[in-house]
Amino acid sequence: SVLYKTLAKGLRSQGADVTVISQQDCDIKGVKSITLPPEKDPFRYADLVSESIKSNSFDIVECSSWRFELLTFLKSPHRTTKAIVRCDPTTHTLFGAGHPYVAAEKATIKHADFRVAVSQFAKRDVQSAYGIAVDDVIFNGIELSEFDNLKDWTWTLFLEAIPEIEVPTKDETVVVWVGKPTRMKGFDIFQEIVARAPRSVKFYAVVGPVPNPLPWNSASEKKIQILTELPRPLYLALLSLADVGLITSRWEGFSYVCAEMLVGNLPVLCNRSCEVVREFNSSSIQFFDSDLSGALEEPSLWQTLAKKKRSKSFANLSSERMARRTMEIYKRCLEQ
Repeated sequence: SVLYKTLAKGLRSQGADVTVISQQDCDIKGVKSITLPPEKDPFRYADLVSESIKSNSFDIVECSSWRFELLTFLKSPHRTTKAIVRCDPTTHTLFGAGHPYVAAEKATIKHADFRVAVSQFAKRDVQSAYGIAVDDVIFNGIELSEFDNLKDWTWTLFLEAIPEIEVPTKDETVVVWVGKPTRMKGFDIFQEIVARAPRSVKFYAVVGPVPNPLPWNSASEKKIQILTELPRPLYLALLSLADVGLITSRWEGFSYVCAEMLVGNLPVLCNRSCEVVREFNSSSIQFFDSDLSGALEEPSLWQTLAKKKRSKSFANLSSERMARRTMEIYKRCLEQ
């Protein structure tokens, strides 16, 4: 994931000896990698992770609460390696108490030696859903240096990279949406906004793959420039070229996309029900109600958004801060 690749780099820069255990190859300078065979069953995968940890010598191990990779290891009798779980919003909240992963996720969080949440929203959710105290909150970090040289991008250069794309006219307001076609990401809300927006607004959607996606509305689909499997340099370039970022998610544990839009100097129009984005405390965010009341049809709304004051300070979102705070937590955990 973006989070753990960024974290691994940051921890290495802090002097830690880092090993990533994953089903994907991890090519990060100075970071060791253990690649496990593909395994779709998360319970069996947790067994493979446990076997890998026991075959090596680690002072501390960490996983996300999502898919509970440390479940088997945490149940090991007489384990001495400390374990940290980084908590997202719970499966219980996202999918209901009857979901087959709820018990495993709860057990993984419960038996960890230290629990960190990716946001205050995630912390509240874990404590409310499972009655388990979360020790601290550390925002996910972004490599701010990735955004340093984006001013050189133009639509002409972007068109050279993706010849089939339709570039905007100088009078159009460019809005970018990033996500998967799911209810959580508000894909249905996104399509309704597209359908209602004036012709002077041009939408670009960076769409990720997902099993059982929500269907496209044929009318809105024709008004969107759809981009799939966009390389990260081009994704960042698109953020730099856009006028407005759009977040339609009903909920997020952190919202990397919103954070990247803000760091990319974009004003962002957000779904009011997505609580976590308030934690960014940014004047560049404006909210809309999930019932879509408001003047979405008016060109002036989008033009005003495009001219909205941009945030400038992002120290609380930096990968350096995330790595430093994580190392502090590791030391606290090892001293217990």
